[in-house]
Amino acid sequence: RQQSGTTLVCRNIVLDTSSEKAILNVANPPSYTPSPLIQSTTPTEGDTFMYNYIISADPQPDSYIWRRNGQIISNSSRITVTANSITINNVNRSDSGVYTIFSSNVVGNGSAYFT
Repeated sequence: RQQSGTTLVCRNIVLDTSSEKAILNVANPPSYTPSPLIQSTTPTEGDTFMYNYIISADPQPDSYIWRRNGQIISNSSRITVTANSITINNVNRSDSGVYTIFSSNVVGNGSAYFT
């Protein structure tokens, strides 16, 4: 039974029997939804800025890459990236740009961006 209320019934038509239970796991590639806690993508210079996403994927992403204006972002003394968030300490004008998260699992790829 899925959250939408759909029920899947499996039958063996050769033997005309049914089993006690069957579990069907449907895998899906990563997709991102901005966290409802996000207030603004326009921080004040010197502030700490954080942007979070809610990830929907099955299985969870096995790799991710953050980019700013196409350039890969790595963890540093000011910037921390995870599979679903980025935090920039002491934000300044040079941090402006288009930020993109790319991730993948065995099913496919997903991405999201903010400016």
